[in-house]
Amino acid sequence: MPQILPRHPHLKSVYQNRLRVPEYYWFDPFNPEDWAGFELHGRIYEQNLHEAQNSLVSQFLGLALTRWHGIYEDTEAVWLRWETLQGTLLPTPQEARDAEKQRANCSLKSIISQERLKFRSPRFILDVQDKSYFKSLSPLRCHCLKLEVKAIKSFS
Repeated sequence: MPQILPRHPHLKSVYQNRLRVPEYYWFDPFNPEDWAGFELHGRIYEQNLHEAQNSLVSQFLGLALTRWHGIYEDTEAVWLRWETLQGTLLPTPQEARDAEKQRANCSLKSIISQERLKFRSPRFILDVQDKSYFKSLSPLRCHCLKLEVKAIKSFS
């Protein structure tokens, strides 16, 4: 197997001899086929041979680096992404924020749906007349419920 020479031999030497970083990877974003991984064995980096389905496996992290084509920070290109050993991509910060917003929206829809069911019960009618029902709610639920009541009254 031909030896791959690093683009920045000085950096590799610093990581290997001074910092003793257990794993070292390089990637050329202008030539996505130019990428490699190395593991520190003793005092010398050896090429990472733990390749699986177009990924470089990090034994140290228990994750894999994969080349991923997509849009990141408004730029479409081939990027390196971490993935689980089962092949599930770890979310980017934007993907994590989007997923959190989606979870929050689903939670809000669930609260509204639960409150709608209470509108149909005789107990709800009594509670609303007493105003005690609103005192027992969190501010978010109370606000949502008041919006729902206004919406129902406008359709009645």
